[in-house]
Amino acid sequence: MTAAAAAFRTEAPSRGGMFRRARSLAEIDRAHAAIRRIGDLSDNLVGVGPFGVGLDGLLAWVPIVGTVYSVGAGAVLLLQGWRAHVAPERLAVAAAIMGLRTLVGEVPILGDVVVDLVRGHRYSARLLQRGIERTLYVEGRAAQAQGDPALRARMAAAKRVVFLGD
Repeated sequence: MTAAAAAFRTEAPSRGGMFRRARSLAEIDRAHAAIRRIGDLSDNLVGVGPFGVGLDGLLAWVPIVGTVYSVGAGAVLLLQGWRAHVAPERLAVAAAIMGLRTLVGEVPILGDVVVDLVRGHRYSARLLQRGIERTLYVEGRAAQAQGDPALRARMAAAKRVVFLGD
């Protein structure tokens, strides 16, 4: 293959597409950033002190559109958390928070006010981000860690370890 042809060579798409779990630290970082962006977009476009309003709060006042946005943003948050190997318990809590937020948002007027004040997507995003931050991600397989005493020490100190090659 010539140098010019090699420069234009593209990597084949990975199997599983968007539902594939992360297999590198770079993918974990991208999932973490996506979770933060969705949380900010949904509940903190305009922030004043501890309060903020985002697309979720604004669209909550529009029938059907608000619910569609809320469910869609929540699904993307959960998908990114799943891709980043967030613990199932954290995913379940985040799903419950966003599900409750969506149900409350269906209550006429009062529900819309509550959605503006309680930032469920942002809270869930932070919960997922903390799950990522508290996990030690190791590129490679668990068997490879046996020969590395420094890695074994870091694993012993970590609360949760995920091997991205397994």
